[in-house]
Amino acid sequence: AGSFSARQSGRCVYCEAGKFSGPGSESCVSCADGKISVAGSKTCTNCTAGTYSDSDSSNVCKPCPAGSVSAEGSSHCDLKCPVGTFGGIGIDASKCQSCTAGKYAEPGASSCMLCASGKYSKE
Repeated sequence: AGSFSARQSGRCVYCEAGKFSGPGSESCVSCADGKISVAGSKTCTNCTAGTYSDSDSSNVCKPCPAGSVSAEGSSHCDLKCPVGTFGGIGIDASKCQSCTAGKYAEPGASSCMLCASGKYSKE
């Protein structure tokens, strides 16, 4: 597994990064979007939350841009987090987090900011 042998070949060849094979394979198969592999892999693994892999990057998980999020095994990052939330960094990179009282965030923010003196935010 993780390598293949072409018909009538006297050797097995390791699959390149971004591809995998099972036992007795005659070729390697590309990992699905949202999954990656290293050279010689017999399976592909999911990208972690907050990262993604698309058809252009089956051997590396790319980080989501600040202010956007993704679930484990994603092929893209979700659109920017809505007003009052932030995302892509910290506790849970798979969903947008709400700002605490006294703080606010514009759409697509990667953190919350303190309200200015004389202003407030309940949420």
